[in-house]
Amino acid sequence: MHSIVRSCDAMATRFEMQLIGDDDEHLDAVAHAIAAEIERLDRLLSRFDPRSEVSRINRLAAREPVIVDAELCALLVTCVEAAKTTGNFFSIVAQDHHLADPMAIELDTVHRTVAFASAAVRLDFGAIGKGYALDRAAEILHTYGVESALLHGGTSSILALGTDLEGQPWRVGIAEPWIDARPTRPELARVTLLDQAMSTSAALAPDRTESDIFDPTTGRRLTAQCSCSVVAPTVTEAEILSTALLAMGRQQAAAYTELHRKGPCAVAWISVENGAAKLAWL
Repeated sequence: MHSIVRSCDAMATRFEMQLIGDDDEHLDAVAHAIAAEIERLDRLLSRFDPRSEVSRINRLAAREPVIVDAELCALLVTCVEAAKTTGNFFSIVAQDHHLADPMAIELDTVHRTVAFASAAVRLDFGAIGKGYALDRAAEILHTYGVESALLHGGTSSILALGTDLEGQPWRVGIAEPWIDARPTRPELARVTLLDQAMSTSAALAPDRTESDIFDPTTGRRLTAQCSCSVVAPTVTEAEILSTALLAMGRQQAAAYTELHRKGPCAVAWISVENGAAKLAWL
């Protein structure tokens, strides 16, 4: 068996992929196809690129319903349903500098249109874009017969298929996510992944005092340092849950996890206690 490692830069992070198979040339071609797909989705979902489809929607949807393609419509449906099931603790709908009511957008799945309630509303896919890109990469791997691979987007979004070079399930570490020195970050736990995904969301990035994640019950950004890692069947699902549970806070996240636990899903919570990071499984 052979192994190749490739990378590409997109969605403001670095995606890396390790593919395992019998033919290096075949693996290289598949890696190029995955990189091209990730870059395509970056052009589709970026709210910073004025040429992207999301930027076009954000410019026009407050004036009139905007027609979207079938792929983006399906992703919007996934996000709207996730907002409902999590009580809006997960949301891609923002208004100025705070989380907006999900009803601020009107999605018509029959005519494939989206409209905004006001010009202040915008779509912001955030980390779910990385999750969706990795799930699309999984489809490419299956199409071209690559059964074993480990992919990640910025180390916080991980997809593990098949087994490693030794025929063992992939093992990945959960480290303190708010420390920027990656090679020396303390590892708090190791997780075994077999045809599974994992996402880690942290409240605060290194040297930040305010989060990108909102508490929808207050409309305020998170300010206390904590982190949530979720193992789930797909990266999209893991991204949705890690963001939503983090916004809920540990107590509500534990109650939600217990109530909605299904399939091979696991949740780790990292908090700061007495100046040190402590991990607990919910």
